[in-house]
Amino acid sequence: FGQSLALSDDGNRLVVSAPFYVSLQDNNNSCAVYVYQYAIGGWETLGDVIVGPQTQSTWSTLFVLYSYQKNVAISGDGSTIAVGYTVYTSTIASCGAIDVYYYDSDSDSWTPRGLRFSGDRAAAYVGYAFALNYHGTIIAFAANQGTESAYSNIGIVQVYRYDSSSSTWSKRGQSLVGYASNDRFGLDIALNSAGTILLTCGLGAWNSDKSNAGYFALFVYSVE
Repeated sequence: FGQSLALSDDGNRLVVSAPFYVSLQDNNNSCAVYVYQYAIGGWETLGDVIVGPQTQSTWSTLFVLYSYQKNVAISGDGSTIAVGYTVYTSTIASCGAIDVYYYDSDSDSWTPRGLRFSGDRAAAYVGYAFALNYHGTIIAFAANQGTESAYSNIGIVQVYRYDSSSSTWSKRGQSLVGYASNDRFGLDIALNSAGTILLTCGLGAWNSDKSNAGYFALFVYSVE
């Protein structure tokens, strides 16, 4: 409990991950997310516990999950959360995944917002880093070991915007990529409240003569 956490802008809503969660219903290992609302006198649980994909019931698997971290993010207004499963495997090994939820006050529950994001190749590790804008309608995330053309582990960052009329996410702008192999571009990501300015970083070097010096890059979204 507490592997990753995030606060809303006013500090009254808190999201916390529990990567070693064990379901009381079937005793299976999984990971979970708790959301709390601050009220006079203390913190109260907001909605149900969000349980992530089931993992194998072995300590080695749990160690891998722990070492790659379960990341969480919350929108500035506290209405939306994102949960990352870095070593999530569907039909592709360790492609990674991100789920987005919004809070439905009528049912006091966290409801999925659109479909799950997942990597399109093995060991992409989608879900290692991501960020939401203030209203939770824009998400930026990285496949920081993604591969582009001949460059392995270069890192790829993508931005999506949620369309409430169709309940789907659509890509915003082009994919942003690192500069060379093993950059792992997108190790961390930040968005401004409007979702129009993105800051990210990589392990490589802006100049080829400074190996592994590290760098950051800032991007501004514009509509021509």
